[in-house]
Amino acid sequence: MKKILSNLILLSSICLFLGDHTANAQKAFLEEFNGPDLDPSWLIFDNEGGTHVGFTDEGEYEVVDSQSKSDAGLGLKLSGSGDFTVDATIRLENIFDGRFDFKFRFLAPKFMELVFNQNDFMRVFSGERGSNTVQIPSFGYEEGSSMHIRFAWTESTGTMRIGVAKGEETMQLINTISGLQKFQPTRLDLILFRIGAGEHTPRLFYDRIQIQDKALPIGVSSFVDDFSGPKLDERWVPLGKSENSQVGFSDGIYEIKGQQGSDAGLRHKIEGTGSFTANARIKLKDFSKSASDFKFRFLVGGLIEIVYNSFDDIRVYSGELGENIARFNKIGFKDGDVIDLKLAYDDLAKTVQVGVAQNDGPMILLAQESGLFEFEPENLDLVLFKFGEGNGNEPRLQLDHFDISDGYVPVEVQTIIDDFDGPELISPWIVLGEESEHIGFDDKGRYQFKSALSPNNKAGLGLRLPSPGSTTVDLNLSLSEFVDSNSALIMRFPGSDALEILVGGDKTFEVIFSGDSLLKLDDFNLGDEETLNLRFGWDSTLELFEIGAGINGQGLELMLEEFGEGWKPRMLEILLSSSGEKDPSTAVYLDSFSARSGFSQIPTERLEPFIDEFEDPLLSDTWITIDEDAQLGISNGTYRFKDPSRSSNAAGIKHIFTGQGSFTVDAHVIFEQFNETGSDFKLRFFGGKFIELVYNSFDDIRMHSGEKGGINRIEDIGILEKETVQFRFVWNEPAGQAQYGVFTGDKWTLVGSVSGLTEFTPNSLDMILFKFGDGPEPIVSIDRFEIRSGIDEIPMDPPIQPYRDDFDGPKLAESWILRDESPEAQRGFENGFYELRDPSTSASDVGLRHAIEGKGGSFTSDFGFTFDGFSGSATDFKFRFLGGKFIEFVYNSFDDLRVYSQERGENVSKIQKVGINDGDAVKIRFIWNEISSEVIIGLSIRDEPMKEIAKISGLKEFTPEIVDFIMFKFGEGNGNTPGLLVDYFEIVPGVSPIPEVQPPVEGIVETFDGPELGEDWSVRDDSADAQIGFTEDGRYQVNEPSTSAGGDAGIRRSFTSGGSFTADLNMHFEDFIGSHTDFKFRFFGGKFLELVFNSFDDVRVFSAEKGGNVNRLDDIGVTDGAPLHFRFIWDAETGNATYGVSIDGGAMVEIATAEGLKAFEPNIVDFVMFKFGEGNGNTPKMLIDHFEIRDGVFPLSEGGNESVIEITSIDVTNTAPQTVTITWSSTPGATYNVEWSNDLLEWNNLIDDIPSDGDDTTVKNENIPADDDRRFYRVKQSSD
Repeated sequence: MKKILSNLILLSSICLFLGDHTANAQKAFLEEFNGPDLDPSWLIFDNEGGTHVGFTDEGEYEVVDSQSKSDAGLGLKLSGSGDFTVDATIRLENIFDGRFDFKFRFLAPKFMELVFNQNDFMRVFSGERGSNTVQIPSFGYEEGSSMHIRFAWTESTGTMRIGVAKGEETMQLINTISGLQKFQPTRLDLILFRIGAGEHTPRLFYDRIQIQDKALPIGVSSFVDDFSGPKLDERWVPLGKSENSQVGFSDGIYEIKGQQGSDAGLRHKIEGTGSFTANARIKLKDFSKSASDFKFRFLVGGLIEIVYNSFDDIRVYSGELGENIARFNKIGFKDGDVIDLKLAYDDLAKTVQVGVAQNDGPMILLAQESGLFEFEPENLDLVLFKFGEGNGNEPRLQLDHFDISDGYVPVEVQTIIDDFDGPELISPWIVLGEESEHIGFDDKGRYQFKSALSPNNKAGLGLRLPSPGSTTVDLNLSLSEFVDSNSALIMRFPGSDALEILVGGDKTFEVIFSGDSLLKLDDFNLGDEETLNLRFGWDSTLELFEIGAGINGQGLELMLEEFGEGWKPRMLEILLSSSGEKDPSTAVYLDSFSARSGFSQIPTERLEPFIDEFEDPLLSDTWITIDEDAQLGISNGTYRFKDPSRSSNAAGIKHIFTGQGSFTVDAHVIFEQFNETGSDFKLRFFGGKFIELVYNSFDDIRMHSGEKGGINRIEDIGILEKETVQFRFVWNEPAGQAQYGVFTGDKWTLVGSVSGLTEFTPNSLDMILFKFGDGPEPIVSIDRFEIRSGIDEIPMDPPIQPYRDDFDGPKLAESWILRDESPEAQRGFENGFYELRDPSTSASDVGLRHAIEGKGGSFTSDFGFTFDGFSGSATDFKFRFLGGKFIEFVYNSFDDLRVYSQERGENVSKIQKVGINDGDAVKIRFIWNEISSEVIIGLSIRDEPMKEIAKISGLKEFTPEIVDFIMFKFGEGNGNTPGLLVDYFEIVPGVSPIPEVQPPVEGIVETFDGPELGEDWSVRDDSADAQIGFTEDGRYQVNEPSTSAGGDAGIRRSFTSGGSFTADLNMHFEDFIGSHTDFKFRFFGGKFLELVFNSFDDVRVFSAEKGGNVNRLDDIGVTDGAPLHFRFIWDAETGNATYGVSIDGGAMVEIATAEGLKAFEPNIVDFVMFKFGEGNGNTPKMLIDHFEIRDGVFPLSEGGNESVIEITSIDVTNTAPQTVTITWSSTPGATYNVEWSNDLLEWNNLIDDIPSDGDDTTVKNENIPADDDRRFYRVKQSSD
């Protein structure tokens, strides 16, 4: 038998029919409408009645729409796929005399369109999102002027960027839609559509349309820096008078040291104009009380700067306004905290938002200012400025991340919600008082703290409110041993004009504002252990606040309504204080809390409940009918209506309700005739910004918020005609949260949930039908309706709990259930496996079973194992998920595989001769997507790429509760006792798709024979003292002559990487040991990874993603002159990266493996030396002999120093059929195999066992079919 050696590499490739053609790429197109004829590619819409006026003297093409029957304009079929940019320049006239739409749209399975109408309103709609993705109410278009529109599509990320410019103005990015998967455009249209009757005749003038086969930028140039080093990006300019201020890189951060009297930091030039968003992630060390400022500032043209000082105050200053637009004293930052800063600028609205977050907590909106017409920044700085002596510390700024991108991404103001379930306080809370005063969480889901240890002190919690402006705070709590005590509960809003709400143990309720008592009650009877509900609402527009209080859930009473002119609450404290003699036993139990943007009035009038079971002969007068002709009336205890026509009108019933606060709605609906009717059913709530549930006749359901846009969409929800379905809507008013759920069959499904609503003030609802397409008329019946105050949560199954077992022993986890407990079946642990055997042909099976903890949601399960003595043993192996209608993966000892679904009643997949052998590593992935009701199963053998083997869609009765893997021996077979060696089992919530096969990594071979470095290499330190060059014996020599702080010496190159690869570096050192030098073998891209070997003979591997060393080995035995072979292995599927070394021809030894890397995306490699001290005085030298990168994962154990196979030439004949001649460097006495491929993924044998012809060997590939447009070749060495 022949064994393929591991040093195989794709060294050369050939593409027949040479050229740069990319299959199916979008073709370039340009139309400047100079006439006299349209390009024949154009599709003409509505060419009747003079609609297409034609070419004008100004070099435009004119369309006028006076018909109002159909679209009028031009369309163009797109010629391919891939990235593209479409630019259109148009003009519009006669647009304000009546209703019309101009549409620039892309037709696709999920279409997209930009729409502009007579109200100067512009929007972008995405069919995949199911909603508008941006709306601009007042675009500012002047009739007759030019409008420039750009759509730039990046296929690899599914990202569409849309920009618009008016006249000669700079183009502004108005929308970015990312993560699109179903947008596959086939045609673009630019059309007019006149709406309604009248004499208006809108006119569209086409000036220029261009399509390019690349995604062009819009607005400000993007820039990202993770400060991974080792060199500062050239787009930064260091600031500071002292060279010592730029400390440099260390462990994935860049450090700057403050210098008194001058700025120290970095500057970045902002390239381009328009809307942008900038983010910075920093830490400050030795900063507190150092008399220093940190500034994140945007310079030139209406300066804006975010200033945080060492007294813990933060402010935002506008140079245009000449004042602070926000200030926050004692914000609560500490040295070493992670601080995230964000500035978002909307150039259309001339609005700036500034946000800040602490230690990965929610971002709060520090400032928002509009009307900034002078803000046109050219540079941004991240700087320290030390303005005084302070405590003598030298403050340090550590930069971890920075990015700037075009487009306005507003600060997402998050509602702060805490149910105090523990085990730790959520990050927004700041602990106040002594640690001993905070008891912590109890078993009732409450957080407890007690009275301060000394009189006049306060203990409790504080937080920053989510945003300036209107705010609503709700708090539920109880107290113990409070009545008749000297303690007081305080809800406090600190500041120069502090507001305090005090509830005293002496039955008092008092409100103090700016030192003045606004309210004092002496009969507020709050008992011990009773629940206290407090609400504070601030209306920043009216500068008015409301305070409400209630006891034991009896509703809130309006305690005070008062104006607070000029007041701006930003902080909140919840305190327990004592006055006079200490009350050691008084305690507060916090039960729930929410703080959100927006003003919600005190709900003094609770919602009036209403139930209708439609048992009366006539519809209750609490309902208002919509479209009288569509009402079918009450029949058999249901109310029926239809929508008979395809029109803009809806049909249904409406209910107006009164009252405030949280409520729940249940509607029981029967769809009598709905499928394929081209209709929507909607359950909508109105008041402020509306919310709706939409279920269509294609069995898809979605939730939409007028305030937040599209929330969620579920396809094939599984609602059946003529069966009752229950819809539920829940409005949690304190949290600003709305949810829709649907109950079908025997389970609830959450359709969508949205929080932080500030503009939803519900006062009415309706249930309607809307017919948008052809087909029979839809009919629905409402069986029962109820609206009630309070929150009845949508019942959801607990989510799947993650579980993993690596079967390392020594005992089996107690959660496993044994199938056949006999010792002959359950063999136990050995060599990292759990061994199972099936010794009999009895009716029983052998294996392990495990209950799935949790039932709700999607999950992914991976099972790894190996067979032993299985082949030919007359045995079935089954991997099963049981619960409802089960699904099983069945593989038999004849090498056949099938997947069976009990719900389908059949095998959904069958594969014969799978190719699994005893001893092969096998991995099965089982994916359950509950939302789409779909199961996907993947299989990997011998660590080859996983392939999908089965997909089962539309499952309604699969409710997995148990998983098992078993063997069942059904016959004698070859007499073997089949064995199953279990390696691992894992189940995790969520959908982890089968990994896509990545394109192969670019093969690299560099033998450093000279006379020059390849053009892909660049040097680190290009001085003659460092880059010695090529030696006579075929090596490249680099010296490191200095101990400078900023320099290293070596060589670097980029490479194309999409998947797994193995890199080998052969070299040796001279004068290195004892020279106080580091050698680094590094990979950059995402969070970098490096091997560091120092002149003390120690080696370590550092991961920027892990934030430290992965492993370190001391005294590994390297000497000057000893040949070294370093190997780096990157497994893109597992995220594991391994470094190994072979010294002087010895065995390859693993140095370290960094596991589970998510942010490592290697595309640059270098090897450098850095001299950090004088040492023995020697100038260290590295002599590089060989470097290569190969596609795939090659184990350390095969990391020898065998010769490399290099394809030296490929010749192609010009006659058909073609012949290719391949020649490679060979070794006398060796044999080789040659393979070919059309796609670098699937390889085919060309010729096996080719004997060497000496130093060079040649073979031919003849009679290549004429339809082959490319072929790649690789050579492998084989030996006995």
